[in-house]
Amino acid sequence: MAFISLSDRPDYSFPPGTFDVRGWDVRTMADNEKIGKIDDILLDESGNPRYLDVDLGMFRKHVLLPIGQARVDEAEDVVLVPGMTKDQLKDVPEYDHNPDRITSEYEDQVAAAYAGAYTGEHYYARSEYASERPAVKGTAGTE
Repeated sequence: MAFISLSDRPDYSFPPGTFDVRGWDVRTMADNEKIGKIDDILLDESGNPRYLDVDLGMFRKHVLLPIGQARVDEAEDVVLVPGMTKDQLKDVPEYDHNPDRITSEYEDQVAAAYAGAYTGEHYYARSEYASERPAVKGTAGTE
């Protein structure tokens, strides 16, 4: 599956029920500890938000957080990560800011890193992500 960074899509409009969380703090849900900030959002080939690119400043790395596993507090402009501690996030595979390098093997590693932390939690696909949207085209060759 091909991905594109929202930063590369200045004309993007969010599906109903979703919004731009870039720049928001990211905290663990268990202890409300700040772990980083949302740097970018990755869109799938249908134009739906798929991953949050989280800058884990203290670890000097970025990781991907699957959209379906993030919780949002709109009142506080915070994205919450349930079931994980700051230390557990060190084990999430690093993201190098190149969506073209995201393979199914890498996605499996990301899913596995979060899977153990979500005991009792369930991934709920949001209905607005299931709707058809025009395929996202790369920005190469456009002005």
